[in-house]
Amino acid sequence: MKNLYSSYFISAFLFLIIGHPQANETHTLHQFLLFEFNSHDHSSQLISHFQKILLGLNYREIKVVKDNARKNSKIRSTPFPVFANIAPYKPTSIPTRSILFMQSSIHDVFHERRFDIITTAYQLQQKRIAITALPNIHVWRDSKGNIWTINHRRLASIILAGNIDKIPVTWISQKTLDKNRFEFTTKVKGKSIDAFLTKNLIMTISH
Repeated sequence: MKNLYSSYFISAFLFLIIGHPQANETHTLHQFLLFEFNSHDHSSQLISHFQKILLGLNYREIKVVKDNARKNSKIRSTPFPVFANIAPYKPTSIPTRSILFMQSSIHDVFHERRFDIITTAYQLQQKRIAITALPNIHVWRDSKGNIWTINHRRLASIILAGNIDKIPVTWISQKTLDKNRFEFTTKVKGKSIDAFLTKNLIMTISH
């Protein structure tokens, strides 16, 4: 019955959201993402639906993963970079492509569940919201000159939009970074991040 209801829910709502969602459709898209958030669905039908939803956005691929993928993605496998203080020169905006992900994965829905990365990406792409309407991306630089963020969903949304070359940033202190060290789980040197669409489906986002 659950699978039947899920299929009905998807079919009914995707009639509205396939393509580029407009202002009155973003709520529907968000509800769909919330509905699938904790499901294990990884059917070819659902993958096809997501591919249609994501049409025109900047992502690499959608793929099926095992049940333990979320847990494994939180395991750190590389040494933590050394923090470098870049004072007094701290640019207030930097190229999007220069910012790396600390985490290896995220959920597609933000913590408070009021927003999601796909809806936000469409709003940015269609200029329904300006990049300045979002809180600044918080970043830091390591001793090798790499720039990392602690705001992974926000950066993922911006990359997904695909039309924002430079973004406002706020540089964090060593103290703030120390509170977020647990987030450093990337296994690909921060070049991409996997966004969980369901427990068994991920979307890979990269510059």
